[in-house]
Amino acid sequence: ALIRSLIDEMVTNLIETSRDRIARLIEREKIRTAEEFDRRRHRLPGNLVGFSPEGLARYKELKDFVYQNIIHSYPIARRDGKARLVLRSLFFTFASNPRLLPDYVLMRYRDEVGVRYLRDVSLGDVEREIALHYRNRPAFLRILTDHIAGMTDKFALDEFESLSSSYPQRKES
Repeated sequence: ALIRSLIDEMVTNLIETSRDRIARLIEREKIRTAEEFDRRRHRLPGNLVGFSPEGLARYKELKDFVYQNIIHSYPIARRDGKARLVLRSLFFTFASNPRLLPDYVLMRYRDEVGVRYLRDVSLGDVEREIALHYRNRPAFLRILTDHIAGMTDKFALDEFESLSSSYPQRKES
């Protein structure tokens, strides 16, 4: 109920303040039609739609509270850190070894760039093919980035876990 009340108060302030500013502008400029208003849109003041000074102060106070107590909180910072770790790991793992990518990503790269499909390259030529046509190539990095950006959180975490569990873990002594 508290959050709903805050949202209602802020939206009401925004609508009423903006309505009053627009009405004063229309009166001051003697605008009579929607077309006249539309013709002047490029000269409209930047603060025509906005909070009142009191509403703006409340908005800033709420924004500061949210940043201090939620966005910059320990649990959120931990989740952000994990997300960065997962995304960086996926990117660098796939970039260094494109063979770990799904077939459809490799086929897309083949179709867009015109290179050989990596799975068709003979075992002895794979490293050379990757060095020549994949590693640090902007088109490949773009497709790789698009692939990772299209992942859901769960899919990215599953991929990370799958790739991480494929490698032996270092034991602490």
